[in-house]
Amino acid sequence: MHIVASATQPEEAGLPPPDVSWLAQIEQLVGDLAMAVERGDVRADRVFKGRIRAVADRLLTLISNDDPGALN
Repeated sequence: MHIVASATQPEEAGLPPPDVSWLAQIEQLVGDLAMAVERGDVRADRVFKGRIRAVADRLLTLISNDDPGALN
């Protein structure tokens, strides 16, 4: 999984480019979690799936907002 962030949109809006260094950390955490699930180290039960969906839904809501300060 690779997360790509565009620095052009904030510049067009007169905002400084976002600090995306944390994206690499999130990408690493998601990759580590996916590997743990594949290895069977983490049981993907109903509670686990619900929590993952809640996090994903929150992130998707943030990036779908038209707010200039949101993750776009």
